[in-house]
Amino acid sequence: MAKERLQPATAYPGVISTAEIYTLDEARKRLRWTESSLRAARRRGLRLLICGKRRYVTGQEILRFLEQLNAGS
Repeated sequence: MAKERLQPATAYPGVISTAEIYTLDEARKRLRWTESSLRAARRRGLRLLICGKRRYVTGQEILRFLEQLNAGS
């Protein structure tokens, strides 16, 4: 029986892991957000990690933000 190979996390566009750090572009693609959706999320409280000119977001922060939106509904 052949071993099943695991696909890298990028093969799963909707998967967000709390232990990962994502570039804004990668997070946007995984969440299937547009650029304007990402800007709106930042205005509504999505916190970023900034290192020089690069911006990142943790999986934990993405899930916190989405839960906050759900709680506010």
